[in-house]
Amino acid sequence: MKRKRGGIVSQLLMILLVVVIIFPLYFMTANSFKTHEEYVNNMAGLPQTFTVQNFVEAFRGKPFGQWFMNSLILTVAAVFITGIIALLAGYAFAKMRFKGKKVLFNMIVPLMSVPPVVMIIPQFRIIKILPPKRRCSTRAACRRKSAKWWTILPQRSN
Repeated sequence: MKRKRGGIVSQLLMILLVVVIIFPLYFMTANSFKTHEEYVNNMAGLPQTFTVQNFVEAFRGKPFGQWFMNSLILTVAAVFITGIIALLAGYAFAKMRFKGKKVLFNMIVPLMSVPPVVMIIPQFRIIKILPPKRRCSTRAACRRKSAKWWTILPQRSN
């Protein structure tokens, strides 16, 4: 009897958790097809009339192609750099013997529990206090660097 009651309670908690996780997705999708007036009057319900005007306005006049390419470059570079570093480090820890291997390993493993998102603000502050000469040589170089390496490399150091 006790086991059955515990099973029911855990099932109810799981159902509640699924609802809590799925509701924002429903809310975002349902409201994206509403007009502004309909959204103000009925935030949680389904739209009375489906409209795609919100999407048309969002994409009009915006350089989404360039934004997508920037995201693609950042993602591919970050995955590649992370993969290479992890591959080399994993091989070194698995196959090589060197002084301080256990100490280094015991220092790295706890750092893996810190999510990289936590480091974004400190890294931004560090980059912000660098003198302009150290950041980049020209305005065009500054744009190139900030678009690519200044955002890729600090995240890979985590």
